[in-house]
Amino acid sequence: MMVGKVIVLVLLAVSLVVVSFSVPVRAASWQPIITITGSGSQTTSEFMVNGSEWRVRWSYVPDAQAPDLSVFSFFVYPHAETSLYEGHVIQYGNEQTSGTLIPKAGTGLHYIEVVAGNNRGYTINVEYNTESVVSDSFIVLVVGIALGLPIILIIIISVLVRKRVKKQKTELMSPPPPPPPP
Repeated sequence: MMVGKVIVLVLLAVSLVVVSFSVPVRAASWQPIITITGSGSQTTSEFMVNGSEWRVRWSYVPDAQAPDLSVFSFFVYPHAETSLYEGHVIQYGNEQTSGTLIPKAGTGLHYIEVVAGNNRGYTINVEYNTESVVSDSFIVLVVGIALGLPIILIIIISVLVRKRVKKQKTELMSPPPPPPPP
């Protein structure tokens, strides 16, 4: 009887954990961080990325008279870094004039260095997915589950051990059965 209750408690605890991690899939909600425009080279000021998922959408217009001589490139750097970039785009001419870059970086401060020439202009939009921002309440939930689950298991195991010890004591204290009749 007690084992059945323990199984029910364990199943209940496991289902609570599963439900807490079953997050419905939603479409990404992209919010702008910074927009960079121009036609020549520049380095942006640092900007803060709050989400772990972010992207850089870019486009440029090559020079109409000499499109093959148009150059557009940019490099995404983390805070205070000057040589190890987290993502880059290098384009010449008018074959591909727009796209999206997903940097190999998470939250924090970043900046972009643009190297461009012989073009009519470019636009770079940095955006983050608001669904990728980890909230404090989610962290509390994860920590609570991580600490709570072992405690529940310890309580269940101790109840089972206590019941078994009590049963063994009862069996030891009871008088032996009478011998069978001759």
